[in-house]
Amino acid sequence: MRTVVNLGGTMIVTEVEFEAFVARIEPDLRRALAGHLPVHAVPDAISEAFAFAWEHWTTVKELHNPGGYLFRVAQSRSRRRLEGVLPAPESPRDPDVEPGLPAAFRALPERQRTAA
Repeated sequence: MRTVVNLGGTMIVTEVEFEAFVARIEPDLRRALAGHLPVHAVPDAISEAFAFAWEHWTTVKELHNPGGYLFRVAQSRSRRRLEGVLPAPESPRDPDVEPGLPAAFRALPERQRTAA
């Protein structure tokens, strides 16, 4: 356990404070990312988000919605790593699905394809 150190008016985070933050935010962050990333990418995205939070703790802890901010950090950092990695969706096997639907769906901008 580290203690809080005052360096020229700047308070350095304690490990206990950060661990409590992670324990509180992690379950919601994991659920939110599971809806936006492939399952295999979620653990790395969470790790990157909390590494960012640790490095920028004095700013992150003062945010109104630090969990939402870390969601965006995880999402944007994962996007760069996953570009071109995701396989193309398989053609639908359901005879009731219009064959052109998958291609039309992929042609939509990401904002229209993502549920809010």
